[in-house]
Amino acid sequence: TEEDDRAFIGCLHTELVIMPTGPKVLSFRCSLGDPVAQAALPLLEGELFDVLAACAGRRLPKSPLRVLPQTSVVAVVMASGGYPGSFKRGFAISGLERALCVPGAHIFHSSTAMEDECSESNKKTKAPVRMSSLTQIAPPLISHHLTTCGGRVLTVAAVGRGLNEARERAYVGVRAINFTDAWYRHDIAAIATLAGEGRAQPTAQATHPPPRPE
Repeated sequence: TEEDDRAFIGCLHTELVIMPTGPKVLSFRCSLGDPVAQAALPLLEGELFDVLAACAGRRLPKSPLRVLPQTSVVAVVMASGGYPGSFKRGFAISGLERALCVPGAHIFHSSTAMEDECSESNKKTKAPVRMSSLTQIAPPLISHHLTTCGGRVLTVAAVGRGLNEARERAYVGVRAINFTDAWYRHDIAAIATLAGEGRAQPTAQATHPPPRPE
C-alpha cells in the first residue's frame, strides 16, 4: 500500500454487483474466492502452483498468467435443501462418474465427506474428513461413498467454446448428480446467454426439495 510502501502479493478477489448504472465494488478479499475460483480455475493454462510460486518469488512478469483462448466456463453450486438456513447432512451422493463424462466438466468439493464421517448421529462427536473445496474428485475417490457434509456441497463447472455450450454442459453435469434435498439455481448465466440471442431475460429460479415429513 502507499501508506506503508509495501506491495500486495497474492490473489485479490473482488466482489461486484451489476447495477443499472454499471458495476459496483462490494468488497476486496485476499483470496481466490469461493465459489468464484471454481469458475476461474478451469480457464487457466498450465499449473496454478507455478503461477503462485512466481508471484511469491516476484517473478510473475516472467511467468504470466495465461487463460484458454475463446473459451467460456459456467459453474453451478449444488447445495443442501434449507441452506443457508437449517439443513440435514450425511446423504449419499451418486452420479459423479456420469457427470465427469460430460465434455469439459469439472467437479469441485465444498462440503463432502467419506461415508459415515458426517452423519447426523456423529457430526458432534467425530470430526469429518472433508474434502478441499478446490480439489477435483479423482477416480480413487469416486470408488468410495461420498456424502453431504454442509450447505454448499459441490460445484459443477464446465468449459465450452462459448457461454451457451459451457452452460449446457454444466447443467448436464448437475442433472447427473443426485443426493437427498439437492438444491441448485436454474438461472446461472441465463441472462448473459439469452441477452446474446436477443431474447427476454428470465427471472431467478431454483429447484427446491419437497417438504420434509414431520
